[in-house]
Amino acid sequence: MKSIGIEIKSNTCILLAVESADDLCAGHKIELMDSYDALSVKEFFKQLKDWLDTQSAEVISIKKRGEKGKFSGGACSFKIEGLVQLAASVPVRLVGGPELNRLAKTITAFPVMKKYQEQAYLTALSAL
Repeated sequence: MKSIGIEIKSNTCILLAVESADDLCAGHKIELMDSYDALSVKEFFKQLKDWLDTQSAEVISIKKRGEKGKFSGGACSFKIEGLVQLAASVPVRLVGGPELNRLAKTITAFPVMKKYQEQAYLTALSAL
């Protein structure tokens, strides 16, 4: 089973496709340049949809962000989350930080990847 994990940070969408804990398929990072500009949003959506379609995953998981409080996500991050849900042709699930922290404790060694991809990796792994 192929799973895509997504972490949204500010205006950046970090995507990582995995088939198992040791099998990283592909990674990608897409930035929404101007969330107030319709052309920029459409370009982001097109890049996102194209990448998701090439991966042929069975499930997409997004790391949840807080909706209120000190560490809440910004408006742009929630816009990106909505675009992911629209672009996906497979089920999209939201995964909380505590679940990812529990999963991280069970992993003895991360496969070779960039540091910024680790949360997306855990998010993808949570669906397998």
